[in-house]
Amino acid sequence: MKVLVTGGLGYLGGRICKYLASRNFELLIGTRNAAGAERPPWLEKGRFVNFDLRNLKAETFDSLERVDAIVHLAALNEIDCAADPLAAIEVNTLATKKLIDLSNGHSARFIYFSTAHVYGSPLQGRLHEELITRPVHPYAYTHRFSEDLVLASVGREIKDAAVLRLSNGFGAPDRPDVNRWTLLVNDLCEQLVNTGAMKLKGDGSSLRDFITLHDVAAATEHFLRLAGFDSYPVYNVGSGVSQSVWQMAILVGQEYASMMGQSNPPAIHREIQKMDGAIELTPMHFDIHKLSKSGFRLSGDVGQEIRDTLHVSVLRKEKQNKRAKV
Repeated sequence: MKVLVTGGLGYLGGRICKYLASRNFELLIGTRNAAGAERPPWLEKGRFVNFDLRNLKAETFDSLERVDAIVHLAALNEIDCAADPLAAIEVNTLATKKLIDLSNGHSARFIYFSTAHVYGSPLQGRLHEELITRPVHPYAYTHRFSEDLVLASVGREIKDAAVLRLSNGFGAPDRPDVNRWTLLVNDLCEQLVNTGAMKLKGDGSSLRDFITLHDVAAATEHFLRLAGFDSYPVYNVGSGVSQSVWQMAILVGQEYASMMGQSNPPAIHREIQKMDGAIELTPMHFDIHKLSKSGFRLSGDVGQEIRDTLHVSVLRKEKQNKRAKV
């Protein structure tokens, strides 16, 4: 199967492409700098293609052979969206519409990665695909706009499509230089490698649904190969299990202590101390019933994903130290 992946060298894209390559997919990896991109050792069947969401033209697709599917990942992250909401609309939404229009006749299937944050903020209660969405952040509402554009294109510009609302994906990037170390688990690993301790921005009580990048990549393959989608092809992609930030920090600390041969776990500090009698957050359940019903089963190893992230963080530190000595 031949697949075009936009944002294929990003944090999520790199792991998905690496996984799909191991599963014998032929990949066209869209990137803004195809000429200067270093070919990874895992890319045997496929190539880089120039793909700039801000400058999509008909020629972009005219130069490409037909693909069986498009996986659309390229977007501004939550930090860049908050800094420039207008750019977020341009890149995350308007470019998605242009991509759909230009892909007409070039691809049969379109997989769009959205976000759990379309449900609102904070995430609480049972979050299922039929729930009314209330996005408040530019990252969330630009993805929500794009969801409608993708679904409206089914049967017209593209044969079929699926929207995947991703929860908190975590894990090691495929390359140390991928800059997504502000994400919670990655940040905790980076803190431990650099300082031997962790500091949480809040009191650690907020709930999240964590899913390994292995499972995110495996879910991508699942939807690429799935014979048909639900009549409302929107799917939550997560673990279906809620964990607090504090619980995840404990897991990361345990893996770090084991890796370093330490008998005691590292210290965890909170910027905001949890007060006795404080109001607890409403429970949050990211419902993955539709995902399970489609036949997908989770297989990722949380501990291994944390260990791999710690290992990449160590490589980053070693690389930074070498540069400092030059």
